[in-house]
Amino acid sequence: MLGPVLLSLSLAVAPAAGVDPVAVIVTSERMGAAEAADAVATQVHQALVREGWAQTLDVTASSERVKATGFADPRKCKGARSCVSKLAVLLGARAVVVSVDVGKLGGTLAIHLEAVAADDERSLEVTDVTAGTDLLAEKSALPVTLFARAVAAKLKARAAVAHAPRPGDAPTVTTLTPGPSGLPADGELAGASAGPALAALIAVTALTGAAAIATVALVVVASGARSQ
Repeated sequence: MLGPVLLSLSLAVAPAAGVDPVAVIVTSERMGAAEAADAVATQVHQALVREGWAQTLDVTASSERVKATGFADPRKCKGARSCVSKLAVLLGARAVVVSVDVGKLGGTLAIHLEAVAADDERSLEVTDVTAGTDLLAEKSALPVTLFARAVAAKLKARAAVAHAPRPGDAPTVTTLTPGPSGLPADGELAGASAGPALAALIAVTALTGAAAIATVALVVVASGARSQ
């Protein structure tokens, strides 16, 4: 009984076939901003789920995946794109990391969101937001939603390209077209070519039969002459 349960759980957490694995990761640890960074990462994850990317890994699952590759702490990236790109490569050949980098200056938060794909040198989407610490959820709700929507659109486009048939895989269609006007069709051509051959065969058969009759007649005449 345990086998089917484990199988169903693995299927539930595994990305759909042909879909890029997407991970939301806090990639910095700036003084006084740790709690806000986790809150923003949760917002981003929920927004991506609302936009149809339900298989997106949240901060906890993403951190576990990264640590499993041997990378100790993604927060040590300090938000650098080159480091975020390495995280994406570690997670998969077509994985996408949504980096959440939050800094704090006084009562203001500076939020940098960036979606980076392992197989693309250009960022899929980048957004910068500023918000007061007391109004973080309210001020960041709209820009985070728009960012997630843009990222989801890019992910869908990537999935469409990945599923597009290759030129060599496309079926070959052979179209038969009639020949130039005046030429006989295949059946007519076969009949035309068979006609003379059949006539010749009949003629040969007729000649052979006539020769046989003449031979018999000569034998009869010769026999009669000898009898006389």
